[in-house]
Amino acid sequence: MTRGTGADDTVTGVGWLPHFHDMGLIGMLLLPIHCGGNLAFMSPTAFLKRPVRWLQLIDRYHADMTLGPNFAYDLVARRIPDDQLAGLDLSSVRVALTGAEPIRPRTLDAVTDRLAPLGFRAGAFLTAYGMAEVTLLATASEVDCAPRYLEVDTAALERHELTPKAGGTRLAGSGRPYGCDIRIVDPHTRRQQPRGRVGEIWIRGGSVAAGYWNRPDETAEKFHATLDGDGPYLRTGDLGVFDDGHLYVTGRLKDLLIVNGRNLYPQDIEEAVRDVHPALTGSAGVVFSLDTGQHERLLVIHEVRTALIDDLTLPALARRIRLAVARDFDVPAPSVVLVDRRGVHRTTSGKVQRRSMRARRS
Repeated sequence: MTRGTGADDTVTGVGWLPHFHDMGLIGMLLLPIHCGGNLAFMSPTAFLKRPVRWLQLIDRYHADMTLGPNFAYDLVARRIPDDQLAGLDLSSVRVALTGAEPIRPRTLDAVTDRLAPLGFRAGAFLTAYGMAEVTLLATASEVDCAPRYLEVDTAALERHELTPKAGGTRLAGSGRPYGCDIRIVDPHTRRQQPRGRVGEIWIRGGSVAAGYWNRPDETAEKFHATLDGDGPYLRTGDLGVFDDGHLYVTGRLKDLLIVNGRNLYPQDIEEAVRDVHPALTGSAGVVFSLDTGQHERLLVIHEVRTALIDDLTLPALARRIRLAVARDFDVPAPSVVLVDRRGVHRTTSGKVQRRSMRARRS
């Protein structure tokens, strides 16, 4: 991580992630301690209640490094009034690391546009991929380089093929491998995928953990994978593809939706739903499929900010969601459940929990 971020004993970090979260523990807390630098942090609740506090902390301590998942940057772009930004100086930020969940190009662009007048640069974003099982960091982009995007054919991506297409689905690059060997593998045949094919991300390296404590079966399944007799590799359960040496994470294997023989990524549908109405924008939602006995049917569960719903009724809003999903993704209209804020399960770091919500509805 020190190589990836360029951190040294002059680093001043700022953050709010909980210390029992891998990014909060390793990336936020241990990195500046290892380097002999400084850290200013606050509780996750303090940030979530008032997102501008994150920026105020950067301004107060002239921080050059910070980090957070995509949803946190989305809150910065959407939830902070202009008057709260007045007078802040973010020109000290050299690294704003983002990872831990799918990185959305539109979020990075929105943050850059919103904070550019305060001195924030697009090149400060350090897009990364990693997980607790590899001691956090596996890939990262380059410092002082703007985020790398790739526009690809949506239909081809559903077939696990990477085909460039202007105006297609935008993917954010997560950079090149750091100190590890990464392969893209067909999760069913366990053979390495050819160039341009999406597959499961397998990782081998000195930072990969030995396994899970007192969970031998799961350890054997995830940490002892071999590729043509070579290994061991960690099976991450994430889907991705390389292009020009950069990793593009496309989704989560267990979250992949199969509808009428097509592979759909839930985060793409969730993002489209948030754009349907301002009452949904910035709120959490999940999409998953349920077996009706005859076919798979999509279910959308989304929080609603009722103060922004205006004259629209909740049934009418649900109809808009059904029509938008059916039109944009060419699938049968999904079932829609609208819930109050905090009605969607989240992790301690704020990520939505699709499998938990699915278990609740099963």
